[in-house]
Amino acid sequence: METLNKPKKIFDSLTQQPDPRVLDNFRYAKDKFENPHDPHQEHPQDLLKKQVTEFEPPLIPPSTRDFMGQQAFRHDINALFQGVDTPNHAQLDSLWQAYRADSILLDTAFPHFVEAAFKSKNKQLAKILFVAWREEYQGPVASQQILAYHFMKGFENLGFEDGDLLEAYLVLLKKVPKPETTKISQLMNNWRKRERYDLMLLLWREFERFEIPIYNQWVGAMFVHAAFKTKNVTMALKFVSAIKSGRLQLYQYRSYSQLVTTLVEGGKHGTALDILVLLDKKKMNPDPSLYAQLLSVSDGLSMISVTRAIHKYWLQHKDTPYPEPEDASPELLERWKSLVPNALISSYTNCGSLEDAVSVWDGMSDDIKSCASYSVMIIAYSSFAKPKEAYQVFNQLLENKRLEPDSLIFKHILKALCDHEEFHPQAFQIYRGMQARHGISPTKDHQQSIVHIYTKSHDLEKAEELVRHIQKPDFGILFNLLFACQVDPEKEFPRAKRIFEIMLKVHPNDQGTSQHILMANICSKAGDDESAKKILESISNKKSFIGKTTLQTSDGKMKIFHSGTPQYDQILVDRVMTLHSELKQAGYVPDLTALNHVDMGDYPVDKESILCLHSERIAVTFALMSTPEGTPIRATNSVRICPDCHTALKWISKLKNRKILIRDHKYYHEFNGGECSCGDNNHHQHHLHGNNKSC
Repeated sequence: METLNKPKKIFDSLTQQPDPRVLDNFRYAKDKFENPHDPHQEHPQDLLKKQVTEFEPPLIPPSTRDFMGQQAFRHDINALFQGVDTPNHAQLDSLWQAYRADSILLDTAFPHFVEAAFKSKNKQLAKILFVAWREEYQGPVASQQILAYHFMKGFENLGFEDGDLLEAYLVLLKKVPKPETTKISQLMNNWRKRERYDLMLLLWREFERFEIPIYNQWVGAMFVHAAFKTKNVTMALKFVSAIKSGRLQLYQYRSYSQLVTTLVEGGKHGTALDILVLLDKKKMNPDPSLYAQLLSVSDGLSMISVTRAIHKYWLQHKDTPYPEPEDASPELLERWKSLVPNALISSYTNCGSLEDAVSVWDGMSDDIKSCASYSVMIIAYSSFAKPKEAYQVFNQLLENKRLEPDSLIFKHILKALCDHEEFHPQAFQIYRGMQARHGISPTKDHQQSIVHIYTKSHDLEKAEELVRHIQKPDFGILFNLLFACQVDPEKEFPRAKRIFEIMLKVHPNDQGTSQHILMANICSKAGDDESAKKILESISNKKSFIGKTTLQTSDGKMKIFHSGTPQYDQILVDRVMTLHSELKQAGYVPDLTALNHVDMGDYPVDKESILCLHSERIAVTFALMSTPEGTPIRATNSVRICPDCHTALKWISKLKNRKILIRDHKYYHEFNGGECSCGDNNHHQHHLHGNNKSC
């Protein structure tokens, strides 16, 4: 060992600074002779002395010299970590400066510097190395990808900003034409956990710019997830294009489900249906949950064509096997059999097509029907004011020995029956039998249906008593009870005041001013003008709720109309008034009692003009002007259709020979030939069970 120390002593004694190449050769020679095997090989001290004194050309080729230098620095880096977890930052910085001073190419030793910088938590050096990598390093593709991973992982461990991690990968994209994407999945997963969807989508744009294909299923799934969470329809459309071209591979049904949801919610229904075609080409039969997801966002009066297209596709492929979920219980697999038919019934109901919903129901065999199946069918009949049919479905469930009714079934059947006086006895029988026969305790929803029955039968004492046992009763239930008090205002005035106090306590900021105006009317009818004045003064600064109607126009777009607002051009207003005159000539008589509880402050003095400017009346008039004769009119109403508008719409359907389908918050109303599908149910009382508001 003493002999091996001689080169260092000779080197230290030299007065003249040797050429850097000499240092490389010395380090290489010392390394080679740590354990000499060849006695005839020249000793390192002789090799060093010869080069230093005579300055002869290097004995080792340049490529070998570079390699020797790299190896030497690697040894020096490793030496810094001997016996310590975190070496001195100054030592590592000095070693890097020496490395750069020697002008050695950024090659095999450079990744070791990067690894050492992050291992020693040297943030300053890490940034310097990143710049060197970005500007100078020209190593092989494999090394570039390893460095990118080191920088991304190191930046994250040292607490760098997400932007630095993204920049590290963007540098890789510039250096390597088509890098593998496996390493990026961990980075993207961390962004997903921190909800940095903006960075994920920014990265996709770079992938798109460099035309980099995504074959890693997890990376592709996270890109789609980012668009889904941010409701970015533009990116969703790009993903569909990438799937079609083969640049993006998705293998998870959940990813396709999220993609479909983003597209449909963004109004791109046609593109959403393209997903089914893509799945068909990939021989991937959608599972029931994906169909249900498609149908859950394919409802509304304007979406029936989408629902029918999905229904048709399902009928063509329902016998094709699909992958079952892992570790699925027998109960789950049993429910899956009815999942798509249930979703179809619900979607058709929301699209306003009871006929299609019934067709799906009739096509289901009893052995696949679940409690959810009976629920959605009861809801369908209830939505179209068909209590008899809803009650029949409930009885079919009781006859099905395979199933036991649950609390949700009782909620829906009671709600379906409580609006119809002829079915009140059956509703009471069902309510009493819930616990006695099925062991189900009544909840708030069940109790409110019974309150509604008492209110409709004017048994207000029992209604009020039950309301006091309900925790935070819904606004609509309380409003119905208050509304019923005005039938006999003098007798029910004390009760009305108690109900009004409950409304102010439970719903102090809900529903605008309608309850205040109704209570003021009751006070006036009971002879308490002073209280009526105080109530109206208390809401003088509150804005009354204005009803609105959404109409599907001929080009498929949605147009919104508001009640009583002077936002329409004179041509439309004149046409509304002309239609009103035509209806009166045909026999229509305006029902001005519909305005008894409406705040008149924002309306014209002429009460008939007020009725004409209800949103549903304006929307239907616009549709008559803008669509061909005989075209069905489809619209949704934000409030319950008032009694006068309900009558007027029946006259319009007869006079103009139009089918008018309007969905309000309670029912679907199909006006055709002067009749309504609801059977004129309860339109003498236009605030009923549910979240009611005034037109």
